Amino acid sequence: MRGLLFSLVSLIIPLVYGQTIPGSYPHDYPGKPDGHFSPDWQSYYQVTDDMPNVTFPLGRNWAGNIPVNRPGHPNDTLFFWGVEKENGSLTASAGDRSNEPWGIWLNGGWDHLADYIWVDQPV
Repeated sequence: MRGLLFSLVSLIIPLVYGQTIPGSYPHDYPGKPDGHFSPDWQSYYQVTDDMPNVTFPLGRNWAGNIPVNRPGHPNDTLFFWGVEKENGSLTASAGDRSNEPWGIWLNGGWDHLADYIWVDQPV
């Protein structure tokens, strides 16, 4: 009886392990800039692939995970997604467009009134 139970468990473990969901921790993509965040990071975070099932024009947008200082947590990052209301509105030089609105929407919204940045919470 023990031999049969051991055999069944030995067969089931590889099946279960093979069907587990892959890790969801953020990973670095090729071309990651060195150093602190700066305009050099814009192209790294820019979303260049089409979004599935989005059938209307979508402004330039950026998404990714940014590190936060939260010791003791294995995934110490925040996911963000930012969408421009019009081309160049988020990437303008310092001082340009400084009087235009932008917002951080913490639970949804869209992009025609202002530039928005979505922040996943909680960390």
